[in-house]
Amino acid sequence: MLTKLDTAPVDHQAALRSALNTVSTELEGLNLLVAALSNGMGKEFGKATEALAQISGRVIVTGVGKSG
Repeated sequence: MLTKLDTAPVDHQAALRSALNTVSTELEGLNLLVAALSNGMGKEFGKATEALAQISGRVIVTGVGKSG
């Protein structure tokens, strides 16, 4: 049986502002990545993908992601 959960009212404008801010931040990061790959980093990226393609087994990638 489905029941309605008690939830606080949603501020739709605040949610939209938050979504637009997030998308804008991600877009800026993607544009910086495109620029880097187009201006010298592309060759190194190619070398890295070539090295990964030669590995048999598993590859574990770790890092700290921080937005903003």
